Amino acid sequence: LVEQVLIRRELAVRDRSVSDDDVLRLEETVSSGYDERPGPEFDPWIEDAGLAPDLWREQLRARLELERWQAELARSIAVGEEEVEAYVAAHPDEMVVPAQVEYLLVSGKDKARVEAARKSGASDPAALRAEGLDVRRFRRSVESVPDIWGEELARAVPGGATPLRETGGSWRYAVLLDRQSDRPRTPAEMYAYAEERLMEQRLPEAFDAWLDQGAHGRALVAPQRASPRAAATVPRSSPSVGRRGGLGRARGPATRRR
Repeated sequence: LVEQVLIRRELAVRDRSVSDDDVLRLEETVSSGYDERPGPEFDPWIEDAGLAPDLWREQLRARLELERWQAELARSIAVGEEEVEAYVAAHPDEMVVPAQVEYLLVSGKDKARVEAARKSGASDPAALRAEGLDVRRFRRSVESVPDIWGEELARAVPGGATPLRETGGSWRYAVLLDRQSDRPRTPAEMYAYAEERLMEQRLPEAFDAWLDQGAHGRALVAPQRASPRAAATVPRSSPSVGRRGGLGRARGPATRRR
């Protein structure tokens, strides 16, 4: 918690604070893995995981702040060309861009309206929104597509729509926009990828060095005044999210981010 406060202060000084819109976009990424919208509709999923929604969203903000501060620290990390070449040679299995799909997720409360849009074959988000439908666009690796859509999108052709599904009072379908198979990284992509991985390996050391600077002031611990009942509502561990959008546990600031 102290580290979160320090990171937030550093970002504010640099005019790099995380906005509410930034937090909402991350929540949307998580909630889409459950085929749900962000906000109140996603609260039951958070509570089912034993987490308080407000605290969970605060930890989403903390995760974004951590990643943004890591990006700032990475500017001070120098990686040599020889190191990059050695990494590429030692990790040939990582020099492939995994298969990806790009798709729209279209939903609405009126089944007839949603079904009419699906049958029309429309794939223009603006046109679909003009019909009163909610439209979200995603580009993901094949393995990170939610199971509810994965198999159907695998069978679809670009421009094709999946069957209609009813979830949580809304009718939904997905439209496949593009599919790309595994492909080798270009030389420029390999260099950038290896450089980023090497920077990530050195981030823990850079983070510890920043904390050890001693220019952060003093941290005082106040007596705990919360009632036993109030304290019981706070999760034992801070919630965060994984790359595939699952509800999980927060990672410390010095861990590697992939």
